[in-house]
Amino acid sequence: RVLPDDVPKARARLIEVRDSYESIFEDLIAALPLAQDVDRGFLRRLVIGALNSTTTWYRPRDDSPRTIARKLIRALLQPLEGEAKNIQ
Repeated sequence: RVLPDDVPKARARLIEVRDSYESIFEDLIAALPLAQDVDRGFLRRLVIGALNSTTTWYRPRDDSPRTIARKLIRALLQPLEGEAKNIQ
């Protein structure tokens, strides 16, 4: 992962690319039918963080990217069970 301050000459371009990338996820998460009290900005950062570490956790022999995306959406949309519902 390269951060804008890691390459001063490319800082402006890296910020532009990062903002464009994040904008895609803002739109995607905005389109999800989530409960009103879900912090969509937090969720966006959580998803992007998981994607940024893909090289660490992804194994091509396991689930396809499409299956992973479906599992993520299912996990987000599936109601919590038991006492977890009361977490604030």
